[in-house]
Amino acid sequence: MKKLLLYIILFLSLDLFAQDTLVQYIINNQERYFKLGEEELKKSNEFRALEYFHSICFLQTGLKISDAKRTDTEIEIIAKKRVDSLLPFFQQRELKKWQGRWQLKNLNDREKSSFNYKHIEITPNEILFFNEKDPESPVRVEQIKFRPYDGRDLSLSEYFNWLEFENTEWWEFKTEKIKREIRLYPSIKRRQDGVKTHIIKDIFMGSKRKYKKTEREYKDKKTYYILEKISK
Repeated sequence: MKKLLLYIILFLSLDLFAQDTLVQYIINNQERYFKLGEEELKKSNEFRALEYFHSICFLQTGLKISDAKRTDTEIEIIAKKRVDSLLPFFQQRELKKWQGRWQLKNLNDREKSSFNYKHIEITPNEILFFNEKDPESPVRVEQIKFRPYDGRDLSLSEYFNWLEFENTEWWEFKTEKIKREIRLYPSIKRRQDGVKTHIIKDIFMGSKRKYKKTEREYKDKKTYYILEKISK
């Protein structure tokens, strides 16, 4: 999948003649991904199929960079419809993992101004935020609205782990079981002023055991909540 990003980078750096060659190469790959996606659907491998159809849409973005007036091909139109049909299932599957009442366990120093909430409660339709003074009355309520799909990002997870709030912020939510506790990792990916935020983690080379230890230490330092009560 990372090769797709390379295609786009090459696309922008080549001269017009080379771009024409790359355009045909991308179109050929779109046709191949479409056939693979249809085959995975027949096998009931919906997520794998979604990845292929998303790849077609991502490549389409690169083609439009070169030609803004370019019209969508039949394959691109069908692929987008396939994504629109499959994506909600995986969005709802992720949402079920988040549902419950969560208590703040660790607050990263760099995020103290963003996560001044003692509890977060997630229902099928809303996210409620509570401060420490009043754990029963929410100080903020947001509707569940997944980030709209546009096919511009290579990572599919950004379309079923990211929510868009009313103030235009993008929040990512992920859950994981570590040390016998279920954790919720919230992260602001786009601020209200439109600035995208990213926390870059160090990549340590070495043994697999050392990498796992480093990865665990990194997760322990992140802001996270632990599951207090499962929503009924």
